[in-house]
Amino acid sequence: MKVVVIPLGISLFFIVIVSNFLFLTFSQSYFQQDKAKTTEILNYFRGKNKLDQNYYSAQAVNHLKDVKNLIKTVYLMNLSTIGLGTIMAAIILIQKKYSLFRRALIFSCILTSSLVILTFIASVLNFDFAFIIFHKLLFRNDLWLFDPSDTLIGLFPEQFFQEFLKQLTINILLSIMAILLVSKFLPKHDTVAN
Repeated sequence: MKVVVIPLGISLFFIVIVSNFLFLTFSQSYFQQDKAKTTEILNYFRGKNKLDQNYYSAQAVNHLKDVKNLIKTVYLMNLSTIGLGTIMAAIILIQKKYSLFRRALIFSCILTSSLVILTFIASVLNFDFAFIIFHKLLFRNDLWLFDPSDTLIGLFPEQFFQEFLKQLTINILLSIMAILLVSKFLPKHDTVAN
Protein backbone atom coordinates (compact mmCIF):
# COMPACT_ATOMS: atom_id res chain seq x y z
CA MET A 1 0.00 0.00 0.00
CA LYS A 2 2.91 2.36 0.71
CA VAL A 3 3.76 2.31 -2.99
CA VAL A 4 0.64 4.44 -3.59
CA VAL A 5 2.01 7.43 -1.64
CA ILE A 6 4.37 8.69 -4.36
CA PRO A 7 1.98 8.26 -7.34
CA LEU A 8 -0.85 9.90 -5.38
CA GLY A 9 1.47 12.71 -4.28
CA ILE A 10 2.60 13.28 -7.88
CA SER A 11 -1.02 13.22 -9.06
CA LEU A 12 -1.95 15.87 -6.49
CA PHE A 13 1.13 17.90 -7.49
CA PHE A 14 -0.04 17.90 -11.12
CA ILE A 15 -3.68 18.59 -10.21
CA VAL A 16 -2.85 21.57 -7.99
CA ILE A 17 -0.59 23.24 -10.55
CA VAL A 18 -2.64 22.55 -13.66
CA SER A 19 -6.06 23.24 -12.13
CA ASN A 20 -4.84 26.61 -10.88
CA PHE A 21 -3.26 27.35 -14.26
CA LEU A 22 -6.47 26.52 -16.14
CA PHE A 23 -8.60 28.48 -13.66
CA LEU A 24 -6.44 31.59 -14.03
CA THR A 25 -6.17 31.19 -17.82
CA PHE A 26 -9.95 31.26 -18.21
CA SER A 27 -10.65 33.85 -15.52
CA GLN A 28 -11.78 36.76 -17.70
CA SER A 29 -11.68 39.21 -14.81
CA TYR A 30 -7.90 38.69 -14.71
CA PHE A 31 -7.29 40.16 -18.16
CA GLN A 32 -6.81 43.93 -18.09
CA GLN A 33 -6.06 44.61 -21.77
CA ASP A 34 -8.62 44.89 -24.60
CA LYS A 35 -11.50 42.88 -23.09
CA ALA A 36 -13.18 42.15 -26.44
CA LYS A 37 -10.00 40.72 -27.96
CA THR A 38 -8.97 38.70 -24.90
CA THR A 39 -12.51 37.32 -24.69
CA GLU A 40 -12.24 36.40 -28.38
CA ILE A 41 -9.00 34.50 -27.66
CA LEU A 42 -10.43 32.72 -24.61
CA ASN A 43 -13.52 31.71 -26.59
CA TYR A 44 -11.23 30.51 -29.40
CA PHE A 45 -9.41 28.31 -26.87
CA ARG A 46 -12.82 26.90 -25.86
CA GLY A 47 -13.67 26.22 -29.52
CA LYS A 48 -16.51 28.77 -29.61
CA ASN A 49 -15.22 30.99 -32.41
CA LYS A 50 -12.45 31.64 -34.91
CA LEU A 51 -9.84 34.36 -34.68
CA ASP A 52 -10.11 37.67 -36.53
CA GLN A 53 -7.66 37.07 -39.39
CA ASN A 54 -7.57 40.80 -40.16
CA TYR A 55 -6.47 41.70 -36.63
CA TYR A 56 -3.90 39.01 -35.89
CA SER A 57 -0.75 38.28 -37.87
CA ALA A 58 -0.37 34.85 -39.49
CA GLN A 59 2.32 34.10 -36.90
CA ALA A 60 -0.06 35.01 -34.06
CA VAL A 61 -2.83 32.83 -35.50
CA ASN A 62 -0.46 29.85 -35.76
CA HIS A 63 0.95 30.40 -32.29
CA LEU A 64 -2.53 30.71 -30.76
CA LYS A 65 -3.44 27.45 -32.50
CA ASP A 66 -0.44 25.83 -30.77
CA VAL A 67 -1.54 27.32 -27.44
CA LYS A 68 -5.09 26.05 -27.96
CA ASN A 69 -3.81 22.53 -28.65
CA LEU A 70 -1.55 22.70 -25.60
CA ILE A 71 -4.41 23.83 -23.35
CA LYS A 72 -6.64 21.05 -24.69
CA THR A 73 -3.93 18.45 -24.01
CA VAL A 74 -3.25 19.80 -20.52
CA TYR A 75 -6.99 19.89 -19.75
CA LEU A 76 -7.45 16.23 -20.79
CA MET A 77 -4.35 15.20 -18.82
CA ASN A 78 -5.71 17.05 -15.80
CA LEU A 79 -9.06 15.24 -16.02
CA SER A 80 -7.25 11.89 -16.28
CA THR A 81 -5.02 12.75 -13.32
CA ILE A 82 -8.02 13.85 -11.24
CA GLY A 83 -9.70 10.52 -12.04
CA LEU A 84 -6.60 8.50 -11.19
CA GLY A 85 -5.92 10.53 -8.04
CA THR A 86 -9.51 10.12 -6.88
CA ILE A 87 -9.33 6.33 -7.34
CA MET A 88 -6.04 6.08 -5.42
CA ALA A 89 -7.33 8.34 -2.63
CA ALA A 90 -10.57 6.35 -2.42
CA ILE A 91 -8.68 3.05 -2.11
CA ILE A 92 -6.52 4.43 0.70
CA LEU A 93 -9.43 6.04 2.55
CA ILE A 94 -11.76 3.04 2.19
CA GLN A 95 -9.03 0.94 3.79
CA LYS A 96 -8.75 3.65 6.44
CA LYS A 97 -5.02 4.12 5.88
CA TYR A 98 -5.11 7.74 7.00
CA SER A 99 -1.38 7.97 7.69
CA LEU A 100 -0.63 6.95 4.08
CA PHE A 101 -3.08 9.53 2.79
CA ARG A 102 -1.57 12.20 5.03
CA ARG A 103 1.93 11.29 3.78
CA ALA A 104 0.76 11.58 0.17
CA LEU A 105 -0.74 15.01 0.87
CA ILE A 106 2.42 16.25 2.61
CA PHE A 107 4.68 14.81 -0.11
CA SER A 108 2.58 16.58 -2.73
CA CYS A 109 2.70 19.88 -0.82
CA ILE A 110 6.49 19.73 -0.42
CA LEU A 111 7.02 18.82 -4.09
CA THR A 112 4.60 21.46 -5.37
CA SER A 113 5.73 24.31 -3.14
CA SER A 114 9.41 23.56 -3.88
CA LEU A 115 8.91 23.67 -7.64
CA VAL A 116 6.65 26.71 -7.56
CA ILE A 117 8.91 28.74 -5.26
CA LEU A 118 12.04 27.85 -7.26
CA THR A 119 10.27 28.79 -10.52
CA PHE A 120 9.10 32.07 -9.05
CA ILE A 121 12.58 32.92 -7.72
CA ALA A 122 14.13 32.06 -11.11
CA SER A 123 11.62 34.34 -12.85
CA VAL A 124 12.34 37.20 -10.43
CA LEU A 125 16.10 36.84 -10.95
CA ASN A 126 15.87 36.56 -14.75
CA PHE A 127 12.36 36.60 -16.18
CA ASP A 128 13.51 36.56 -19.82
CA PHE A 129 15.53 33.37 -19.27
CA ALA A 130 12.64 31.66 -17.44
CA PHE A 131 10.23 32.76 -20.19
CA ILE A 132 12.47 31.30 -22.90
CA ILE A 133 12.92 27.99 -21.05
CA PHE A 134 9.15 27.74 -20.51
CA HIS A 135 8.44 28.22 -24.21
CA LYS A 136 11.21 25.90 -25.38
CA LEU A 137 9.84 23.16 -23.13
CA LEU A 138 6.25 23.56 -24.34
CA PHE A 139 6.56 24.47 -28.01
CA ARG A 140 8.40 22.76 -30.86
CA ASN A 141 8.74 25.88 -33.00
CA ASP A 142 9.77 29.53 -32.69
CA LEU A 143 6.34 31.05 -33.41
CA TRP A 144 6.33 32.50 -29.89
CA LEU A 145 9.20 34.85 -30.84
CA PHE A 146 7.22 37.92 -31.88
CA ASP A 147 8.17 41.30 -33.25
CA PRO A 148 7.38 43.86 -30.50
CA SER A 149 4.93 45.58 -32.86
CA ASP A 150 2.72 42.49 -33.25
CA THR A 151 -0.85 43.03 -32.04
CA LEU A 152 -0.62 39.92 -29.86
CA ILE A 153 2.24 41.51 -27.91
CA GLY A 154 0.00 44.53 -27.35
CA LEU A 155 -2.60 42.24 -25.78
CA PHE A 156 -0.11 40.16 -23.80
CA PRO A 157 3.00 42.23 -22.94
CA GLU A 158 5.77 40.82 -20.75
CA GLN A 159 4.20 42.44 -17.69
CA PHE A 160 1.07 40.33 -18.23
CA PHE A 161 3.08 37.11 -17.94
CA GLN A 162 4.94 38.39 -14.89
CA GLU A 163 1.65 39.22 -13.15
CA PHE A 164 0.14 35.93 -14.30
CA LEU A 165 3.03 33.97 -12.78
CA LYS A 166 2.80 35.94 -9.55
CA GLN A 167 -0.94 35.30 -9.22
CA LEU A 168 -0.52 31.64 -10.19
CA THR A 169 2.14 31.24 -7.49
CA ILE A 170 -0.17 32.81 -4.89
CA ASN A 171 -3.11 30.60 -5.94
CA ILE A 172 -1.01 27.44 -5.82
CA LEU A 173 0.41 28.27 -2.39
CA LEU A 174 -3.12 28.94 -1.09
CA SER A 175 -4.17 25.55 -2.46
CA ILE A 176 -1.24 23.93 -0.67
CA MET A 177 -2.27 25.57 2.60
CA ALA A 178 -5.81 24.23 2.10
CA ILE A 179 -4.44 20.71 1.50
CA LEU A 180 -2.28 20.91 4.63
CA LEU A 181 -5.33 22.07 6.58
CA VAL A 182 -7.30 19.06 5.34
CA SER A 183 -4.45 16.78 6.41
CA LYS A 184 -4.71 18.17 9.96
CA PHE A 185 -8.33 17.01 10.22
CA LEU A 186 -7.62 13.43 9.19
CA PRO A 187 -7.83 10.86 12.01
CA LYS A 188 -4.50 10.55 13.80
CA HIS A 189 -4.42 6.73 13.65
CA ASP A 190 -5.24 4.16 11.00
CA THR A 191 -8.17 1.88 11.69
CA VAL A 192 -8.66 -1.62 10.41
CA ALA A 193 -11.40 -1.90 7.80
CA ASN A 194 -14.08 -4.48 8.65
